[in-house]
Amino acid sequence: MAIKRKFGRFFMGNLNWNYNGEFDVFPPVPAFTFHKNSPHLQALSNIYDIKTAVDGYTIVFFWSSMLKRQSFEAYKQLTESIDTADPVAVNLINIDNFYIALSE
Repeated sequence: MAIKRKFGRFFMGNLNWNYNGEFDVFPPVPAFTFHKNSPHLQALSNIYDIKTAVDGYTIVFFWSSMLKRQSFEAYKQLTESIDTADPVAVNLINIDNFYIALSE
């Protein structure tokens, strides 16, 4: 029971999104980098309406309402780190339907 409480508190509490200083610079150190003509970005664009910045940065942010507070904190950290005169297109993609499909 004590382990369960510790486990739940760890994952349901605040997460440090800037653990290794990824958001100390702009653009932040990405989990994955897409190039403009990347097949990964093309695949995402086939599923989602990805807005791209012509001469700036395109950010794709995946979030879930199952982790609403953690998603909000991550988004807040991301937007606070945007420090550029270049255009920035931020794309918010909710992944709840993906998790729902997995459970079916």
